[in-house]
Amino acid sequence: MGKMNTLLASFLILGCVLANEEESPLPENSILLVQKIPSNRLIEKNATDSEVFHYATYTTNTTTGNPANFRLEGEYLILQASVDTAIFGLDTNNNTVIPNTYRFKHLQYDFSWESGARILCAITIDPHDNWEFGSSYIYAPGKAVLNYTVDNFVGSGDNSNYIATPTGPHGGSSIASYVDNLWRVTYQVVDGFLGRNYAFSKYLSFEPLIGIRGLFVSEKLTYSMNQYYSTTGLFFPSEWYYHLNAKGVGIRPGIASLWSFGQYGGIYGSLSSTLATVRTKYLNSVNEVAVSSGGALTFNDTNGIATRHRILWNFETSVGLQLDIPIRRYSSYFSLKAAYEYIYWSGMNIFNFGTGAYNSPAPLTFQGISIGMAFCY
Repeated sequence: MGKMNTLLASFLILGCVLANEEESPLPENSILLVQKIPSNRLIEKNATDSEVFHYATYTTNTTTGNPANFRLEGEYLILQASVDTAIFGLDTNNNTVIPNTYRFKHLQYDFSWESGARILCAITIDPHDNWEFGSSYIYAPGKAVLNYTVDNFVGSGDNSNYIATPTGPHGGSSIASYVDNLWRVTYQVVDGFLGRNYAFSKYLSFEPLIGIRGLFVSEKLTYSMNQYYSTTGLFFPSEWYYHLNAKGVGIRPGIASLWSFGQYGGIYGSLSSTLATVRTKYLNSVNEVAVSSGGALTFNDTNGIATRHRILWNFETSVGLQLDIPIRRYSSYFSLKAAYEYIYWSGMNIFNFGTGAYNSPAPLTFQGISIGMAFCY
């Protein structure tokens, strides 16, 4: 009789469990979504439809909330490149204020905002453990101009008023009445990466990654000046042209994170650094007037080239918002994204190369915003 009671009680308990499962408020397609979550993670039985979507997607991929095996991203970049350009300055001496006192002011370049792009493609190679392999490409140009003309030019004396310029390779004049300078940069990187996502909750996840980065940078700088030579009291136009090419490869570790809120919104961020071996090739062409030891002026057109192999490092970060738009009963979806971007590279400043500072050139930076869309299937 005791065995019969025990068996009857077991059937009653099993019936209660099955009845509770049939009354679960999970959406009809939640079984498919739960299968995409590693077996050691569970969803509360009273989760809402949107919470199931968030938990299933954000435990699979950090940067886009991807529940599928493939994702493709495209982003439009609006970036402003910047380098240290403190080479040209306005030099004045006004003895009506303080006798024999010079005033020097650095002339600032006008850095413009330029359009770039980023493309990323990734696949989930192990859905159970959330391993992801992918590659990306970034293209970002930059531009800056300096156009300045001195009013009431005076080359020397107590009332001098002129533009101070670098001295040319032939010992040419370092005084000019106007300058018209143009700087351009083209920044390109190709990344391959392997990452694994870890979900700390149905709202927060992180994805450490490691990858290889290829770097391609081209900088071009042109100085056009009207230089003044006190030996003759005449102005002579001169033009200096510099070109810096950098190619390298390095290791890139990083981490990405995503915190979801609302029904389909999220805040995402990324942080990475690269240590790369870079070959920089520096070319210059100078067409200027030179001063001989006897004071005579001669016209010179020279070309030079220098190559360096150096270790450079990179730091970049982004933080932004995204909105997921599910389609086909959550098996696929789009993500709309907008973020702030910052990129830093050491030793990429052609202005320092132009003044002979080969060993410690200043950094090249980009900052701005990205607007993009991702498709996940």
